[in-house]
Amino acid sequence: MPRKKMVTRSDIIEAGFMQLITKGPKGFSSRKIADKLNCSTQPIYLEFKNMDELHAAVLGHFEKIIKRIDEIAVDHTDPLIAANLKFLNFAKDEGKIFQALFLREDKIGEDLKRFCRKIVLSHIDDSQKYREISGEVKETLFSSTLLLTMGVATMRLNGSINLENAKVVSLLEAMVENRLSESGEKVLL
Repeated sequence: MPRKKMVTRSDIIEAGFMQLITKGPKGFSSRKIADKLNCSTQPIYLEFKNMDELHAAVLGHFEKIIKRIDEIAVDHTDPLIAANLKFLNFAKDEGKIFQALFLREDKIGEDLKRFCRKIVLSHIDDSQKYREISGEVKETLFSSTLLLTMGVATMRLNGSINLENAKVVSLLEAMVENRLSESGEKVLL
């Protein structure tokens, strides 16, 4: 009878994910991942041809988390405001993962922000409200509202503010309105 696998593919991906978000790219080695799993590197190379394949699997795990954020239900009809509320709710529910993923200043953080931008902008592009707005203004709206949202989420996590979502929504709506009036572009209501 063959031996039972002690370390599964999903165990390796999860350990690689945790190494990457806690230690950064320097912590992403077969030896360090194996140490986290309390095993040799053999199970890693039985599941993955090389570290590039494992890295791709871990990035797929990141994308699943981002898609999970996108599936969070919120009560707002504006897709831009709704996307920001989803980030706030994710930060509240998954504070450690939120901090590890979105408050990074490295390639991983940039990749995640780029992936988020793609999702949010696709919702904005699909929206009747924002359909006629230029790409440059959409980018400005995305960047400025996300900056506010990330700031609020971070300050909530470290306990420095207790701002209710309704107040954040008011701030986001005012920001969108101001940015649109500054640009001279009109939205369909």
